[in-house]
Amino acid sequence: METLLLKLENAFNTHDIKLLIECFDENYSSEQPVHPDRDFHGQEQVKKNWASNFDEMPDFSAHLLRHAISNNSIWAEWEWQGTRQDKSRLLMRGVTVMGAEGGKIKWGRL
Repeated sequence: METLLLKLENAFNTHDIKLLIECFDENYSSEQPVHPDRDFHGQEQVKKNWASNFDEMPDFSAHLLRHAISNNSIWAEWEWQGTRQDKSRLLMRGVTVMGAEGGKIKWGRL
């Protein structure tokens, strides 16, 4: 499970869409309680969202601050930052809770 999390961090920081997609199950389910209208299902939407993020912020980086793994759950505290094309800055800090099975992330709450 920790290997999967570190693979995800590496994919974020190298902007490697192929590696990123390898981290997610094809039926991945994303919940975003603060923005419920952004919930989605499917690996293809992960690809679309992150390809767009990497294009919009060529200097995007992710720093894994802390994490805990219990059974099939991964709790991870992240700091994401980058500069958008309009020169505005992204600085987002928060926790993701993910469920994994078979070496793939099956669901996530951001």
